[in-house]
Formats: sequence, C-alpha cells, structure tokens
Amino acid sequence: MYSLIFIIANLLTRFLPAALMGFVLFKTTSVEMFIRALEKMKFPNVLTIPLAVMFRFLPVVYQESQNIKHAMRMRGMMTLQAFLHPLRYTEMRIVPLINRVVKISNELTAASLTRGLSVDAARTSLIVFKMTATDKTIAGFLILLVLFYYVI
Repeated sequence: MYSLIFIIANLLTRFLPAALMGFVLFKTTSVEMFIRALEKMKFPNVLTIPLAVMFRFLPVVYQESQNIKHAMRMRGMMTLQAFLHPLRYTEMRIVPLINRVVKISNELTAASLTRGLSVDAARTSLIVFKMTATDKTIAGFLILLVLFYYVI
C-alpha cells in the first residue's frame, strides 16, 4: 500500500510542475507571441514550426475529445458502461478521435505553411519583447535559487 502511495507521489512531483507550466503557457500565451518568442531566442525553423502547430493542435484535440464524449452520452454510453464494455468504449472514443486528429493536423499544417512559417526570409511582427526590470529581478532570483539548491 505504501509503495503505491510513494509511486503516485513520485509521479506527481515529477510531472505536475511541467503540466502546470504547460497549462499556464497555453492559457496566457497566444500562438503569435509563442512563435515570436521562439524566433527571438534564435530557435531554428525546424523546431519553431512543429511547436507552433502543436501549440494550436493540443487545444483543438481536447475540444474534439469533449465533443466525442458528449456524442457518446447522447448515444447512451455512460462512464459505468465504459467499465463494463472497455473495448466498445475504446472503439467509440479513440477511433473517431484518431480520424479527427489526422484531419486537423493536416489542416493546421497547411494553415501554418500558408501563413509563411516555412519561409526562411526575415518576418515582421507587431509583438516586441524586451527585458524589463521585473523580468531581470525574477531571472536573478531564479538563478540564485538554482545556485543555492545545487551548491548548498
């Protein structure tokens, strides 16, 4: 019993901070800001384009999953029946999701290429990033925190 609790606690302490950071990133950052930040950090287009497509892709996949769940409820497939018929539940939930994911990924890739993400020429942007005093203070605090963690 204790080992199961420790395993769950270990997984939570490893993955929960990254998941929460990703959640905050998705909720507070627009796709344009994300792309501009990656370009400002001199990320190559080979990484920027897939990350931008993924940034647009994950919320759409979540929404499609919710739509499929609501459609299953309308057909009478509730959570209890999912436990009683796991293969049927998997077929009804995963197969439509995979079909939608493939179609949406093709659409998002075409939209990104249409917007000019693959062009190697310099692109312009309305978003300007500058380090403010608050940013420098937080960065300094985080550097000190990391140093104290590893040195002491």
